[in-house]
Amino acid sequence: IPVTSSKYNLRPCLTAEEAWDLIKKVPAIQELQVDNEKQREQIYKNEIRSNDPEALISLIKVIYHRKMDRLSHGKKIISLDEKYFELAENLLYMELGMALGKPKQDICQTIIDYHDQS
Repeated sequence: IPVTSSKYNLRPCLTAEEAWDLIKKVPAIQELQVDNEKQREQIYKNEIRSNDPEALISLIKVIYHRKMDRLSHGKKIISLDEKYFELAENLLYMELGMALGKPKQDICQTIIDYHDQS
């Protein structure tokens, strides 16, 4: 990707310190608010394109809660939510994994373990 391209929001990868700071802030990061269901996919896309780790966490939170709500009412998970949840998790966990020197697969548990100890 050309660095001068305005189409992509490039930034340096998080440092280990920035990654831990982000993990500490997870509970305080607000869920993404989507008021218009017809615009949900575009809003999700914008959050992914922002290349902002906090935006990814916000997106993951809202989709996770929608998923749990639907499952508790005996409904299926919406494929749009599943698609963007996986994409956001992959992007976030890849970057945190690189910063912390851990495999991407271990990052979710690392976040859970950190907050269980706090």
